[in-house]
Amino acid sequence: MSKKRSILGILLLTVLLLVSGCTKSKPQLTEDNEKDLANMITYLEDQNYESSVEEADSDIFPGIRMRIKTGTEILDVYFYENPTTLEEVASGIGKDGSSYQNKSKTKVIEISWISEPHFFKKNTMMVQYIGEDKNIIKLLTTYLGPQFAGM
Repeated sequence: MSKKRSILGILLLTVLLLVSGCTKSKPQLTEDNEKDLANMITYLEDQNYESSVEEADSDIFPGIRMRIKTGTEILDVYFYENPTTLEEVASGIGKDGSSYQNKSKTKVIEISWISEPHFFKKNTMMVQYIGEDKNIIKLLTTYLGPQFAGM
């Protein structure tokens, strides 16, 4: 009986190890990503925009997605390993922000936003703002530079 338990225990342990090895680990922000995020939050707060940050599920665009809430406005921030990867993703976004073509050019997604899309980029992050608040757009333009896609 104890031999059966030992074999059963070993089989169970083996299955658990195999299953745990198959799960995909969650991507982590790099040191540069963390610095970019901290600098942006500091900038927003210096401009009297109280901000909170939370993780967000992935969506249309690849990368690690974080959500910054400033009052009633939401900024989705995507982080990439390096500026080259950011540029690859950004180049797939249509000029008006209503489409995205993946890196391999095998898939095009047409997007209908609930408001005007605005896309900005700096260092290793891409910032997406869907809205019409002129103060937010000016704030983002001042900090990140002119939008590269959107309306």
